[in-house]
Amino acid sequence: MGSRSRMVVIATACTAACLLASCSSNSSSPTTTGAPGATSTTVSSTPFNVLAVVAETGPLAAINTAEMQGLKGAAAYINANGGIIGHKVVVTEVNDNLDPTTAASDLEQAISSGTLPNLVFAGSTSNETLAMVPILNAHKLLSIQLTTSAQTIDPSKYPDAFTVASSTANESATLAAAVKSEYPKAKKVGILIGNDVNGTSLMDGEKAALEADGFQVVVQTYDPTTTIDMTPQLEALKAESPQVLVASGFGAVAGYILEGRTKIGWNVPVVGDASFSANPIASMVPKADLNGVVVATDKTAIYQPPSTWTPAFKTFIQYTKAQGAKFTQGIGIYSLAWDVLILAKMAGTQANSVDSSAMVSALQSLKQPAQPQYVSFPVEAYSPTLHSTNPSPSLATVASVYLKMGEFMPVGSS
Repeated sequence: MGSRSRMVVIATACTAACLLASCSSNSSSPTTTGAPGATSTTVSSTPFNVLAVVAETGPLAAINTAEMQGLKGAAAYINANGGIIGHKVVVTEVNDNLDPTTAASDLEQAISSGTLPNLVFAGSTSNETLAMVPILNAHKLLSIQLTTSAQTIDPSKYPDAFTVASSTANESATLAAAVKSEYPKAKKVGILIGNDVNGTSLMDGEKAALEADGFQVVVQTYDPTTTIDMTPQLEALKAESPQVLVASGFGAVAGYILEGRTKIGWNVPVVGDASFSANPIASMVPKADLNGVVVATDKTAIYQPPSTWTPAFKTFIQYTKAQGAKFTQGIGIYSLAWDVLILAKMAGTQANSVDSSAMVSALQSLKQPAQPQYVSFPVEAYSPTLHSTNPSPSLATVASVYLKMGEFMPVGSS
């Protein structure tokens, strides 16, 4: 992989605002200067407009802040290095307060303003993304986000939508491999998971992957928008006597699961899935609630000291810190958002255009530079039939819920 770390995230802006004017998605490329083949470009007067429709307020506000620090850090880095073929990157945030209906309305309002964005960062959760991708598809607008679900990242339905995260099928395979490796004697696994867009997609994949690995699986679901007491679902699962509990939840619900387990006196081992592991778990609940709790991840997400960091990772840290990042969230929240714009620059450079269709084509046949500046996106890039990442489940492992510089500490650390 060309990265220092890679984490999955389901992952995630002030008040509603009009897009900054001047540049449509069909903007022409800046003219080159000098002899044929020269790499210098004339700085364009039109920006590369990025519209981020995200949950700046509500229960995922802190996670969204981390996303925007990564995204804006990448914009600052790109602008300090010639922009995207001469176009300065301008990021405009629009707050949907985690509401899919508001997300769709905000997007429609931005489009109707007369200036189409070059790139849309569509949502902090798959619920928001699902509300926006039909609109994006109708206008043939490129979107790259952290969210991932089978309903939103489907090139046959939405050919202009991409994610820098793994597919839910891949996340499920990673989870099953991690559970099998860590608990080889377990026969039955319980899953506690949300019934929203991402949860439903994950549940289908996780159940199938665990069953394929020989586990009997029992499932309980909850409504992530209203549930604060998980004890009924946990009691129902406890009655089924699973040897391992897979916990899934993005935001405060992850803490409710662990608090509920303590409340009913259940000491079943817990493995957090991709959604659960995107949270700063150790800061969400008392230490007593963390006994026997690990997260499924991959080996590249385990903390390594700064002496091992690649130049690209050091650049990412520098520019993201300049946006105020303290890395209190999982580092994948910051780094995957950073990679969104690094990939956009790669696509624009390869296409020599900031036109959406040209950039989509470039993303689907992306040429890997010798020293890429992305830090989480794997070398195995997109294709016309794959718009998510696809790392190998052979990297699957479990980690402590404790973070250092946003990265997971090894099991046993605190």
